[in-house]
Amino acid sequence: MQLFNKNYIGFVEEEYSWKNAIYKACEKLVVDKIITTKYIDKIIENTYEYGPYYVLTEDLALPHASLFSEVLKPATSFYIFKNKVDFIYEKKSKKVKYLVVLAANDQDSHLNILKEIINFWNDKNFLNELDSIKSAEQLQKFIEKLN
Repeated sequence: MQLFNKNYIGFVEEEYSWKNAIYKACEKLVVDKIITTKYIDKIIENTYEYGPYYVLTEDLALPHASLFSEVLKPATSFYIFKNKVDFIYEKKSKKVKYLVVLAANDQDSHLNILKEIINFWNDKNFLNELDSIKSAEQLQKFIEKLN
């Protein structure tokens, strides 16, 4: 599986609520039958119940759920939101610029994808380049260079 697939990336200039940002970052995965809408519903349900547990660092959210039956094949989608998405839970706000939807159909693929993402996020060069992206075209070129 290719971690950052050019078919599942996006640069969003509009403002989005956290819920709509998750739908946006998942929509191509649903269209291509990678995940079902039940998977998205579970992410949102879990967020209401537990808060945004998938916000890993400042600026990075990794929305996912442990509903493996609703993931038809492992994949990720990667979205940059020009206007940071505000995840609010119990009056605490976490603003996120990058959403990486993690869709895994078993525990092993879940951990492998997570490990790859963490490796990228620990690379200062990767983060510096990522921070300089200002358009969908730049994101496309960046992903092509990674792959």
